[in-house]
Amino acid sequence: MLDQEQEQRSKLADAEEGMAQDAAADTAMRGIEESELESIHGRDEARTQLAAGELAWRLHWAKGLLEANVDHADATAALADATTMLATIRRRGDVEKRTWEALRDRRDLADARDRAKQVADDARAAAEGKQSEIADVRAEIKSRRTQIADLRDALQGWDGTSTPAEAQAVVDGAATAKAAADAGLLLAERDHADADATLRSARSGASPATAPALEALRSAGVQTVGLLDVITLDEQARPFWEAALTPWSHAVVAQDDDADAAVRAAAHLPGTTIVTAGGTESLPSGVTSSEPIGRFLAALASRHSPTQNPDGVIDVALGIITISGAPNPTTGRAGRVQAAELALMEAKVKLAAAHDAVERAAGRVELAEARSKGAAAEQERTAHSARIDARNLDLATLTQEKVALDEVEDIRVTEYDSARALATNHGAMVSAAESTWRRTLEDIGKVEPTVRAAQQRVENARLPYWTAGWGGALDEAREFIDAQPERPLAVVRYRGRASEALLAAVAAYVGKLVDVPADITAINSARGQLLDDDGAAGSRPPSFRDMARPLRDRLDGAADRDAINGERIQADRLRRQVTLDAQRREVEDGRSSLDAFQSMVEGLVNTHFERMKVAFNELDITAKGFGATLDVVTRRPVTATRPWQFEVVPRWRRSPGRAFVSYKKVSNGAQIKVHAILIALAALRANPGDGGGQVVIIDELGNSLGDMNRNDVLEALRSVSESQHITILGTCQDSVLKDAVIASKQLLWFTHASATDVLNRPVQMWDFDKDSAHARLAAPYMQAGRPLA
Repeated sequence: MLDQEQEQRSKLADAEEGMAQDAAADTAMRGIEESELESIHGRDEARTQLAAGELAWRLHWAKGLLEANVDHADATAALADATTMLATIRRRGDVEKRTWEALRDRRDLADARDRAKQVADDARAAAEGKQSEIADVRAEIKSRRTQIADLRDALQGWDGTSTPAEAQAVVDGAATAKAAADAGLLLAERDHADADATLRSARSGASPATAPALEALRSAGVQTVGLLDVITLDEQARPFWEAALTPWSHAVVAQDDDADAAVRAAAHLPGTTIVTAGGTESLPSGVTSSEPIGRFLAALASRHSPTQNPDGVIDVALGIITISGAPNPTTGRAGRVQAAELALMEAKVKLAAAHDAVERAAGRVELAEARSKGAAAEQERTAHSARIDARNLDLATLTQEKVALDEVEDIRVTEYDSARALATNHGAMVSAAESTWRRTLEDIGKVEPTVRAAQQRVENARLPYWTAGWGGALDEAREFIDAQPERPLAVVRYRGRASEALLAAVAAYVGKLVDVPADITAINSARGQLLDDDGAAGSRPPSFRDMARPLRDRLDGAADRDAINGERIQADRLRRQVTLDAQRREVEDGRSSLDAFQSMVEGLVNTHFERMKVAFNELDITAKGFGATLDVVTRRPVTATRPWQFEVVPRWRRSPGRAFVSYKKVSNGAQIKVHAILIALAALRANPGDGGGQVVIIDELGNSLGDMNRNDVLEALRSVSESQHITILGTCQDSVLKDAVIASKQLLWFTHASATDVLNRPVQMWDFDKDSAHARLAAPYMQAGRPLA
């Protein structure tokens, strides 16, 4: 077992050593790979930063174009306003100058005043007429809007798709369905009334067919019943008799003695059938009746033969076939009442269904009419809306015409006022006109700087610069900005991001390079253009791609190689990691197995020591001691080559009731030698099973033991030898022979001839057993191969 444990420790040590070597190799390789991965990661980071920079630069152009477009539009609008104002003032100045010159040169002032008044009156009349037209249009629009509002309730029923014609067709179809449902309800009510009457008749023993005859006969004092009401059939008789009795379902029964009276009572009822009852004929099998109608039934049975598939009867003489198979009995009051009740229940169900159908049809008619009204309302609303749109266009046109007429009226009134004033005070008017013209010239001088400032704002918007930089449509720039996940930044922020990304890309690419290419270094020098260029003086927009092209070309050239090397490194690391993981699992499994095996070894050894401890104590007490024990400490080997260590310290009591004392404490030599032999014997006794075939040799047996101890030791040797079946050979001096023989009952004598003889003399043996058992057992072995002396 210890050999197996040693083998497991060796395998575990080999596995740990292999794992340590592979781990060291992996660490070394990871260092090499990490350097390469750092370069790859740097280039990947440079690609990421370049992409971020290109995005930021693209966003800078898009945002700048949007802002420039707004600024340009505002500046253009301001320029247009200022230019319009300047042109208006200039035109006014031209008019005022011509007015001043004309006033200065005028001589026909009275006639001009009268003409100006007439023209002003005509202009006022035209403006008032146009205002009247506008009022009429507005009134029409208001009226139509009121009508649309009145249609709101009707529009609620429109389904949004149908036309008035289509909706009316649906109304007509719903009305037709409603009429059909009403007709179905009338039929259901009639059927229900008939079923109810049939049930009442059945309960009274009559049927609609027999009720008139029964009433007539009973009124005449004739006792009568319905034929089928008094006949009851069992299930076996039903197929034949129900078919045979079917033609007689309207017949009534009267006694033979009442036959004449019955005929007279029913004389006014053509078609009445009276079956006379009497006689002693028995009823057919399966038929029971409260009336003596055996004669009638026998005659009926003689005329009919049963049929099958389907069940029924045939009257051969008349060639009449009647089929049976009604689900419920057609004879007997109970059966007829049950059938009538079922028919009434079915009629009630149909009546309820008919009422539901009428309600649903009415609902569909109501819905269709609402939709029809809605469709008509929608058509009317559409017409009103179209007319309102058209009149709004007319209103806009009329309003524009009114504005123009108002302007003409103002001009003409102004001209009239001027003509009138001129006619009244020509000299003052000339001076005033000249002053007005001079003030207008001053206004022109004030507005011209505003026009120039607006022109400068248009130029400062730099729309061509931003349009050229973006290189696309304005809507594309707006969509590009809107598609970004973050809210838009200022243009300068985007410029800064692009510049920082380019700087980071260069730094990531350069990394730990010692010799940096000149074109890469030049990127940092040119990077300031991204921040400084403002598009002044029609400069060409800087290109981020052109600036970063040397770096981009190098990154693109290394992309495939980086991808392949990165994947290769990851695959190699994964492969080594898988190997190391397998080795770790193997080592952990080996440690676990070794720990379990060592625990088993330790347990077995400790168990053996426990048995030794018990045997040692028993032998000590047998040898007249006071008890003994063993202190055992087990130390497992910590390496594959280190041995197991078992530290065993024997202790025994030197006197009764005292503590166990270690053998290392000072004691007489006899006690130590006695306990040394007892320990050896305890080891033999602790060995489980039969010790046959084992031999123990004790040298100098009895030396320094003393007489008392010698006898105790010899007795212990004898006891262990017999109990464990072990052969014990004890070499002793002549002084011990007598005691030894008494204990062992056998003596072996070995004689050494001389120093020159290789072999001893033949062994001699004395047997002290009563039956010489030892001698007989040992003789064959002692005599084998040697002649007797």
